[in-house]
Parts: sequence; C-alpha cells; structure tokens
Amino acid sequence: MNAFAWLAVTALVLEPLVTGGLPRGVAIAGTVGCVLIGVHLAVRGYWAGAVLEPETLVVRGFFRTRRIPKASITGITEFPAVRWKRADGKARWSPIIAFCEEGQRVPSFVRRHNEMSIQRLREWDHRRHLKARRSPAKKRQRG
Repeated sequence: MNAFAWLAVTALVLEPLVTGGLPRGVAIAGTVGCVLIGVHLAVRGYWAGAVLEPETLVVRGFFRTRRIPKASITGITEFPAVRWKRADGKARWSPIIAFCEEGQRVPSFVRRHNEMSIQRLREWDHRRHLKARRSPAKKRQRG
C-alpha cells in the first residue's frame, strides 16, 4: 500500500517535466528516485513479516531485517512488536510492521490473518516461557 503513495509522488515530479516547470535533468532524476523507492517499498512490503526459524525470529520490515535470537526475546507486544535484549543486556523493541493496522482500513481477511499471526507468535512465546519455568526432570541413577 505504501508503495502506491510513491506513484503519486512520481506523478507530482513528472508534472513539472511535462509542463516545463523544472529542468529536465532534475525532473528525470526525481522520477527515477521515486520509482526506485517505490520498487524497494513494494518488494520489502511483499516480504515483510515475521518468521520463526530454529534459533531465531526473523522480523522483516520496509528498511531492515532483524534476526533476533529466540533466547533473547522477552515478549510480543500488542503493537505488534518483539521485545528483546541484546547480548549486552540493553532492551530493544522491533515492530512487526506487516501486522500493523493503526489508522488503516484493511479488508477483513487481512485483519483476520494479522490477528491470527500475532496470536500464533504470542502462543509460541507463552509456551517457550512455560518450558523455561519448568524445573528439569531428575534422572534416575542406576546403581
């Protein structure tokens, strides 16, 4: 959706080129820049999301991809975002923009998908914390 906004910006840059309001080189450079940004946002938007891998949670956004070690994750927020701690103990927060709907009108099937995805992440996080709280079973010694 955000990539389409760049089409409008590109049209605004092209308009002075057509009417002669900007030097040709400036208008062409602006148009190429807007198209490249739009393509980047379209591709990154397509791949945006969160993927659980064996040792990490991969969070892909419009501008960066974070590989967060599962052991450092402290929770999944309502936003939705991942709360985690770096190796040096500093608290971090990484939004999962693919599931954000703040101020947006989205089709109901998209909303259901987003809610289900966030719920699955929360359930995973909850199960993970439950396993960590359980005391390890004592092994029977043979003698």
